Amino acid sequence: MADQVVLLKSGRVEQDAPPAEMYARPATAFAARFIGTPPMNLLRLADSPARLVGVRPEDVRFADGGLPVRVTSVEYLGADSLVACAAGADTLTVRVAGRVELAEGKNACVAWAPDAQHLFDIETGRRIP
Repeated sequence: MADQVVLLKSGRVEQDAPPAEMYARPATAFAARFIGTPPMNLLRLADSPARLVGVRPEDVRFADGGLPVRVTSVEYLGADSLVACAAGADTLTVRVAGRVELAEGKNACVAWAPDAQHLFDIETGRRIP
């Protein structure tokens, strides 16, 4: 990979940064979803109607309390598992180490550290400082 990446969308520069910076601090919601596998989760939470909350799947954990979700699928990859969850109208991916025993349809709660979330303006897609 290059030392510097220019990410374009429809011929316009979305972000110009080193790959690690683009992953850690995406400038737009588009960059957040484009860089990384699986892509960053983008949620429209009820308490932030003008903002999208972004969080990387590896930063989400199952926890007592937190955001209620329903498990929709589990993909075991060997070293880790990807758990897809419905959070209201949004879909959220949780990356967990190893194999997890969660059944489709199970209700759970997820949480993440406040410093792991990214905020984006819902209208422009630009990062909110």
